[in-house]
Amino acid sequence: MDAQNGTQIWTETFDRELTSAGILAVQDEITDRIVATVADPAGIVVRTLAAPAGRKAPEDLTPYEAVLRYFLFQQRISTEDHLITRAALERAVELDSGYADAWTSLSLIYQQEHMNNLNLQPNSLQRALVAAQRAVDLDPLLPGLSSHWPRSAISSKMSTHFMSMPSAPSNSTLATPIPWRWWVS
Repeated sequence: MDAQNGTQIWTETFDRELTSAGILAVQDEITDRIVATVADPAGIVVRTLAAPAGRKAPEDLTPYEAVLRYFLFQQRISTEDHLITRAALERAVELDSGYADAWTSLSLIYQQEHMNNLNLQPNSLQRALVAAQRAVDLDPLLPGLSSHWPRSAISSKMSTHFMSMPSAPSNSTLATPIPWRWWVS
């Protein structure tokens, strides 16, 4: 339910036979479905929150809305959306240079620029690396970032990964912001 306007944004019926032996399995199945539908970066909550950001000009977005705009870009990757989202995120980090999520999203938008040849500008991978490192510097405990790694190992791993990435047209497989994705391997 959208608290602002009362609109129902998601509903689903779960019809399962409950037995004492299978109740936990059913509970796990329902929980997994709810989390995937509601909380996933492409889930209904993010789509609902991001939709208004898609109707605003980049210069009118708050830093938070710019990050939401990034998730909207991930749902409908296009050259035009990339250009708008990149402008919004660059403005977001100017307005709030301490916002790690904005730096994270900016890093990935620069990577998408390189990988998918979207509005290509010089040094996109280097810009992506700088933005990712800034995000990690601001929030070293980003989800997926192992807190026992020394900062030098993080920087080294990021550099190695970025420099080995190929340019692949239409590769949209990286939906999760950089600092949350590459430290898990």
